[in-house]
Amino acid sequence: MSKLLTVVFALSVCLALCLPAFAADKPWPQKGDAVFVSSELVSVFTQSGPSHDPLGVHRETDIPACVPMTVRKAKPKKERWDIKNPVDCYHRMEGPWLPEFHRTVEECRARYTERGNPVIARQGHIHRIIPD
Repeated sequence: MSKLLTVVFALSVCLALCLPAFAADKPWPQKGDAVFVSSELVSVFTQSGPSHDPLGVHRETDIPACVPMTVRKAKPKKERWDIKNPVDCYHRMEGPWLPEFHRTVEECRARYTERGNPVIARQGHIHRIIPD
């Protein structure tokens, strides 16, 4: 009986230590993460946007590369992320964006200096990256 309790205890400790490591191994970026995108983006202001024209005219503004943004939704298996930029506009990023997402502004600027803007097909707030 003592050996059985020892084995059960040892397995419990192992599971308690190992499971959080597997759970924490989610792909980056996830909801709430800050990202720096090594691409210039165009934001389209909609009626809910902060700078919506009262006459109903949608306006666009350029967002420079490597400014901090926040992930709102992440679906990495579908290669789709919704991010919010500094002026509270949302972008849906579709396609292979991971090489353009960075954890630091320094990484982002290095990538942007080396490669420039990727080829992007844009439809409204959706930015689909076209692979090389």
